[in-house]
This record gives sequence, structure tokens and C-alpha cells, in this order.
Amino acid sequence: MALEAIVYTVAPVEIAGRFWKRPRLGALAGAATYIGIHWDNGWRGLAAATWIIAVVSGGHLLERGTSPAQAAALAVSLKFAFWTFALVALAA
Repeated sequence: MALEAIVYTVAPVEIAGRFWKRPRLGALAGAATYIGIHWDNGWRGLAAATWIIAVVSGGHLLERGTSPAQAAALAVSLKFAFWTFALVALAA
């Protein structure tokens, strides 16, 4: 989960922010890749993947101005929160 948040949110945003000075392009590239991987999960899986990556990437972009480390921690913690909620919902 942490690796997924770093690979699809933190890394693309930071790379695009450093080299192209446009972190939002990195967020879009990471989101497109993440959604592309979950494409075959049906429309519910696709909707959930889109919602998750939108919230995680949005939180990371909003927090990035204060501290990159704090933004990365927020992205990872949001990813853990989504997975915890999903597992609890499946167990109920």
C-alpha cells in the first residue's frame, strides 16, 4: 500500500515538479497509470480507483507546498485509510 502510494502519487508529482516545474502533470500521469491498471475491475472498481487516486493525489498536491516529506506521509496515510475502510467493508 505504501509502495503503491509512492509509485503512483509521490514519485510522479516530485519528478514532474523538479524537471518540468509542473507537479500537476505528474499527478495526472500517475493517476492515468493507476486507473489503467485497475481498468479490468468493472465500473465499480474503476470508480473506486478514480476516487482513491483523486483524493490521494489531491491531498499530496495540497500539502506539497509546506513540506514534501509531510505530503508523502499524507499520501501514504490516505492510502492506508482507504484500504482499511475497504477491508472492513468487505468483512462486514
